[in-house]
Amino acid sequence: MLTMGNSMSYDAGLDRWIVDLGDGSDYPLHCGDSISIFITNTFIRFRIEYDREWHICIGNVKFNLRKQARYTVRM
Repeated sequence: MLTMGNSMSYDAGLDRWIVDLGDGSDYPLHCGDSISIFITNTFIRFRIEYDREWHICIGNVKFNLRKQARYTVRM
């Protein structure tokens, strides 16, 4: 299945999540940025936040991000 998204991964040097824009450039995410993540064959809008760890908020629900994982997202 073709998702037509971008790759989001953790950059330990910057201590933030980075979206590979596919044109050779990256976008470092900041608290409060809102993008979509690919989950179960659909993109779901979320907001990224930082407390003790980076997490995403979907409505009133928070999910921790796994630093070793890559996620498919849309800006």
